[in-house]
Amino acid sequence: MDTRRILVARTDRLGEFLLTVPAIEALARAYPAASVSALVSPTLAPLAQRLPVIDAVIQAPRGPRSTWLLRAVQLAVTLRRQNIELAVVFNASKETHLAVWLAGIPVRVGYDRKWGFLLNRCIKDERPSGNRHEIESNWLLACSAGVQEEQPQVTWLRFAEEWPIVAQKLKDAGWRMGEQLISIHPWSSNAVKAWPQERFLRLAALIAERANARVVFIGGQEHAADAERLNQSGSAFIQLVGRLALPELGALLKESSVVVSNDSGPMHLAAMVGTPVVALFGTQSAGSHPKRWGPWGEGHTVIRKPLSEISPEEVFQSMQRYVHCR
Repeated sequence: MDTRRILVARTDRLGEFLLTVPAIEALARAYPAASVSALVSPTLAPLAQRLPVIDAVIQAPRGPRSTWLLRAVQLAVTLRRQNIELAVVFNASKETHLAVWLAGIPVRVGYDRKWGFLLNRCIKDERPSGNRHEIESNWLLACSAGVQEEQPQVTWLRFAEEWPIVAQKLKDAGWRMGEQLISIHPWSSNAVKAWPQERFLRLAALIAERANARVVFIGGQEHAADAERLNQSGSAFIQLVGRLALPELGALLKESSVVVSNDSGPMHLAAMVGTPVVALFGTQSAGSHPKRWGPWGEGHTVIRKPLSEISPEEVFQSMQRYVHCR
């Protein structure tokens, strides 16, 4: 079949979407004449629109769980108008599976769960075993859709256009051009994965005492209220929580010397722009293991132990190869 239109669907969170980008790029190389549309959550649309490999972005409809069937029908109507020939569903979802089936897309690729019978090219979902990285799992799914490359290839994301905007925000907060930046993301979508906030503050204090660098705390708008506690700590750092769009966050992380983070989306964004990460993993289950969810690539440091046993001093020691210490 002469494939001219491809749909890639990844409708969950930032980290999961980022770990799908290499597979999307591989699909674009496998079908060079095809246009690629991405179905993503509305919060990720600004980021998806910045990726050269994606030609169009479709925002996944949102609403109460009870209305999923109606949303699937509405999405199917949207997709049918686009004459898509190949759909690859990277996160199994009854809503998305039903939509691509109702839309009459000829080739529907995905995992054999959550109404996977509506697809016609399925693979077994072995991701919860944690035996391979999520990037590798996404790449294997892309191989089922026609990719013939032997292993995933990662093109570092770049956000050069946004850097002047971010630099001005940093300058307004007291940063001097050329001063080393260290970004800290103290949040996680799962409280079980979150290192205590007071330890992040102690780490920021250690950096201020011992390193020639400025600490920048980052996070989404949903963390703005919690960030007020950071402001009340009296520590000297730059606070940009809730003040950066996702492409701007990418620009900041690209210019940072190192990023310290819980297992989170910004951790993956830092890795995907080529910045070293010190990642804190406290979960013990196979499905949450850093073998599956750790920062992709070389040069990162993963500290995996119960979070209560990780001290700010240990994290600072792990950072020293990335920062200029006094």
